[in-house]
Amino acid sequence: MSQIQGQDTTAPAATGVSPPTVIVIGAGIIGLTCAIKLQAALAEHPDLRGTEVMVVAREWPDSVAGAASTHSVDYASMWAGAHVRPIPAVSDQLRREAGWLKQTVAEFDRQADAEPWCGITRTTGVEFLDEPDEYYGIRGMSGLQQESGLRGWRTLPPSELPSGVQMGLEYETFCINAPMYCEHLLRKANSVDELVGGQDGDQTAQ
Repeated sequence: MSQIQGQDTTAPAATGVSPPTVIVIGAGIIGLTCAIKLQAALAEHPDLRGTEVMVVAREWPDSVAGAASTHSVDYASMWAGAHVRPIPAVSDQLRREAGWLKQTVAEFDRQADAEPWCGITRTTGVEFLDEPDEYYGIRGMSGLQQESGLRGWRTLPPSELPSGVQMGLEYETFCINAPMYCEHLLRKANSVDELVGGQDGDQTAQ
């Protein structure tokens, strides 16, 4: 299997016991983001220093030396049309997802400013709804902004709506170049390590 070993902070005191390893499965956006967050969290706890973060994956972004020039359909992050589109939180599950969305929006906002090369672009989202859920009217634009973390919400006037459309919404959102973003995440997760070749075309960083 392919794998990268993530951050190994200062070695713990000798106890005769090997430090633990946290394994993340998959080198897509979710897997690589988890690896980075784990690296940062472990570095903040002196008693956990020395813990390694290892990503195990079958396929890798193109930034890995020797990675395949094309990817299988199973490597979803290489094919994703990734943009941030909020969905009305009309159920318990969607309310949980709205909380995750708000955290994601805050992180994308930070990265777009601090790391403009990472593949995240600010853009305007426009939605035309022929049968809008009543939730839109209940929450209103300020409620949708508070719920999603996205800014700039406005209701489009009738003059801006195509024929047959009942409601139009506009807001500030993000578009993600998924392959570029995965390459950025992998470089970031692996920034303290050295890439070396693995066996049978696999890649290991350690």
